[in-house]
Parts: sequence; C-alpha cells; structure tokens
Amino acid sequence: MKQKQSLVEAENSRLRSAIHEQILDEKLNILKISRDKLNTYFNSTTQPHYNKLYAFERESQQEVNRLVVRANKSLQEEKLVQGHMVVGRFSIQKGENYFVITTD
Repeated sequence: MKQKQSLVEAENSRLRSAIHEQILDEKLNILKISRDKLNTYFNSTTQPHYNKLYAFERESQQEVNRLVVRANKSLQEEKLVQGHMVVGRFSIQKGENYFVITTD
C-alpha cells in the first residue's frame, strides 16, 4: 500500500512539474506574440529612424524616376527636332507640317 502511495505521489509530482512547465511555455508564447504585435502596430514609434530612412529612400526613388522621365522627354524632343524619332516599334518622321508614322 505504501509503495502504491509513493508511486502515486511521484506521478503527481511529475504531473505538477509538467503542468507548471506547460504554463510557463504558454506565458512565454503569449509574451512573444504580444511583442510581435506591438512591433507590427507601433513600429513607427519604436523605430522612427527606420521610417525616416524608408521615407527618404522612397522620396529619392521618386525624384530619380521624375528625372528619368524628364530626360527621356527631353531626348525625344531633341530627336523630334532632328526630324526622326523611334518609339518602340514605330518610327515617326517629321515633315514640314505633318508627321509620318511607319512600323519597323
């Protein structure tokens, strides 16, 4: 009888330890998920330098895109003044008062 009681007490002790371990794991998981959500929702306040850097990068890329469009437009106008401009698969030739569009 005492042996059976000691086996049951050992099993209870093992089960208590296991449930405490599981509770701790679940609490740690909740904390991890909460931290991830905070980083997702409040990233702009926790990492303002990152957002400023990203905004600067985006503005710089937009400015480069505008300059490329402006340069292409200027180049096309220059070619048009010379009397011949190629656009994709089409060729545009400028006459006195007209344009001739031909395919390549």
